[in-house]
Amino acid sequence: KNIESEFSERINKTELLSSQLSKDLDISKKLNEKLKIELNHYKRKTDSLKKECEKGIRTEELAMTQAKELKDAKEVNEKLEEGIEIARQEGAAYKQALEHALTVTELPPARPASSLTSISSAIRRMSDHS
Repeated sequence: KNIESEFSERINKTELLSSQLSKDLDISKKLNEKLKIELNHYKRKTDSLKKECEKGIRTEELAMTQAKELKDAKEVNEKLEEGIEIARQEGAAYKQALEHALTVTELPPARPASSLTSISSAIRRMSDHS
């Protein structure tokens, strides 16, 4: 009878362990489901952060491109302003030279009106003779 009771005890212990393992397995399955849900949540969050980073990188690249374009435009503008200033100086020098030339050039004296009348009379006489 001793063997039977020992065997029965072992069966009871095995059944208890089996029951406990079954409960532990259920708990493990539930934890596994929760972990899958969390994992999916963090995957979505990671994807979202990755997209934000890529957008930030594109924005930074665009900003760098725009900064270079702005620098180039400023350089062109400076050259144009230099050209305008040179043209302004050349124009002022030309104007000054023209004004000087006008002051030193002598114009022929104006003819009196009577002399213009005599010239036109002479031209008429010449045309009458021909």
